[in-house]
Amino acid sequence: RDRYQRRVHGAAAGASLEEVTAAAEEVVANIGTMGVALSVCTRPGQPPSDRLGAEELEMGLGIHGEPGIAKLPLQPVNQLVTQMIEKINKYNSSEMLKSGDSAVVLINNLGATPPLELYIVLRAVAKELDAMGVRIERSFVGSFMTSLDMNGVSITLAKVPAGENATAFVNRLDAPTGAPGWVAATIGSSPFPEGVPASYFAAPPPVANTSAPVAPEIAAELKRVLQVIADATIKSEVQLTEWDRVVGDGDCGESFRKLGTELNAKLQGDKFDTTRPSSTMMQIASTLQEAGLGGSSAVLLTLFLRAAATSLTASAPEAGPAAWIAALKAGIGAIEFYGRAKAGYRTMLDAMLPALAAAEEALAAGKTGPEIWKAGAQAGMAGAKSTQQMLAMAGRSSWVPEEALRSVPDPGAMGIAFALQAVADIY
Repeated sequence: RDRYQRRVHGAAAGASLEEVTAAAEEVVANIGTMGVALSVCTRPGQPPSDRLGAEELEMGLGIHGEPGIAKLPLQPVNQLVTQMIEKINKYNSSEMLKSGDSAVVLINNLGATPPLELYIVLRAVAKELDAMGVRIERSFVGSFMTSLDMNGVSITLAKVPAGENATAFVNRLDAPTGAPGWVAATIGSSPFPEGVPASYFAAPPPVANTSAPVAPEIAAELKRVLQVIADATIKSEVQLTEWDRVVGDGDCGESFRKLGTELNAKLQGDKFDTTRPSSTMMQIASTLQEAGLGGSSAVLLTLFLRAAATSLTASAPEAGPAAWIAALKAGIGAIEFYGRAKAGYRTMLDAMLPALAAAEEALAAGKTGPEIWKAGAQAGMAGAKSTQQMLAMAGRSSWVPEEALRSVPDPGAMGIAFALQAVADIY
């Protein structure tokens, strides 16, 4: 609030004292702010505060470390922003912003919040205001008033006055300034560009699968396999993270855990159509996106699953070992084509390709389904472990020094191998 008021004061310089006072009073009467933080600031010469636990955040705390209005459990940013805007909007027991109003938004870094997260908060605010029918006239994002190393953010909403005062208010915020603590505004930060309907950004409706369903026992077995894979990806988080901190950006384990968690939720809610394996693969591809997995691996796995789904559609309703091997081959082909990686590049393919070769060999030898899976899993694990002796030719690891690469296997390949082995262990 102080920053808005001082900005208007400065821009009104040259006007009479009465005019400057009136401009500032109008700001104060139409503004609200709320902060939230994961940690309290550390005062010079003092030990770090232990007021907040690892799974807690505090809303409404002061910039000098004063206690806030409530401690809350960690929660998604959209849910948190909704609560913050509700409190801002009801600060004076009446709604400050209503449908049809315009507002100026300021997202302030309280000290240790990276720009990426500030803009995530801005997007959540934009969505919330859009739902309220409030137009964003200007948005400011930056470090306007910090609190040393506090890991938090504050949201300030200012209602744009109605009538002729609106132009004067916005012009004062837009007025040139050399003050290092005031960053330039973004004009019109609606979540949807003007003229483009929100439906344009919605996911396309699912395409109906007209293939015949598989036998009930095959559908039940597919569900069992998916459950084992989900559990394995969650269990592998710590080990994959440890390896990825050496040769990557440290998020491989978290990504696998997110996928496993989403798979678990869908399985428990009976959301997968396992009677049609091709549909299951497409649904898992969507789950990858819902889980928020980042990086090229998520994109490549999505392409893998979609190619596998297309292959399975052609083989329904048998869905026997030959059909699954063909699907694996199609998925690998998609990764090779779009990812431009090959065997020996130190990627997930170094687990997939040996698994495919072993499975094809076992199929040709007349082995049973469980025997084929075990052969593929064993070869996949051996291939994944062999990446420790490879130089990375693709992905983030290609920039890592050789001595680091030689110390651990490729996390992505090991994640695939862990999932394959987990399924082999149930047979």
